[in-house]
Amino acid sequence: MVVEGAYGATPVTCDSHVSDTCRLGLGSPFTIRMVPRAIPTGGYAFWQTLLEYGALVYLPTLDPADENSWDLGILPLRAPSAPAGTEGLVGHGDLSSFFAPMPLSSQTALFLSLAFVCSSSDLLRIVAFDKVYDPSGSMFGIAPKYYIAPLVGSLQVQCDVVVESESECPYDLNGDGVVDLFDVQAVAQKTGSIVEILAAIRALGPC
Repeated sequence: MVVEGAYGATPVTCDSHVSDTCRLGLGSPFTIRMVPRAIPTGGYAFWQTLLEYGALVYLPTLDPADENSWDLGILPLRAPSAPAGTEGLVGHGDLSSFFAPMPLSSQTALFLSLAFVCSSSDLLRIVAFDKVYDPSGSMFGIAPKYYIAPLVGSLQVQCDVVVESESECPYDLNGDGVVDLFDVQAVAQKTGSIVEILAAIRALGPC
């Protein structure tokens, strides 16, 4: 699960398999991108995901097909089908055919993209499939009654009030009056410039 958004004017990308927290600006839009981390050998014929999003606000498209980019999909599904975006839980799924033999996909690129608003800090969690406890959980399917749960993850989204920095302290990107390691990391993500990163390091401390 990858989250793409912004902290003020600074673009932010967070990967649930790399970090466990993602800091975004309060009220700012962000996108969750689902990318398969592990697929069954030989491919998969259907899949489903289950995402818990707590108090964050989901912005569903009118047609669930607009969120789905799976290469073999013929029936993009969403549950609930017409969500308000405040349920705290949403499921998606698709299959390659109604009849056997079902074509197998080997797609490992982005297959699901969901829009959200950072309305309140909360946990994003991809729920794994379990035949007994979570039959609606995330999985890849090959044939009926044969399921492989994908690698799943969680990410704490922190929605912060962002105060844009004043010119006299340009590396204080979160406006808290101190240039800290978060600001240095944000400068690195924003500029990719060694010169700017070194300047931010030299500016560490109170403004």
